[in-house]
Amino acid sequence: MLKFAKGKEESMNKENIQISLRQVWNYIGSDYLEAFDTPRGMKQSEVIEICLDADRMESICDKEFQEDIVLFRQLPYKKQVAMAKKAFPFKYYS
Repeated sequence: MLKFAKGKEESMNKENIQISLRQVWNYIGSDYLEAFDTPRGMKQSEVIEICLDADRMESICDKEFQEDIVLFRQLPYKKQVAMAKKAFPFKYYS
């Protein structure tokens, strides 16, 4: 497991991470919502898992955010989820 170097979290632009996560959801969200047509939409936890999964941030997001994404990916998964909750504050997304 990678250890997060002291001070790296503070140097990461958290706003860029939130923007990046939203870019991923904007890019793929409609496909997921169509595939999993549920009355309420998708739960916050599902949206977060989808956005964090499969290197989507690295492949979809703007190049200007990549340095922050590299630092973000070095965080433990629980910290990534906690930061993603700030990008997706609602319980359901439709």
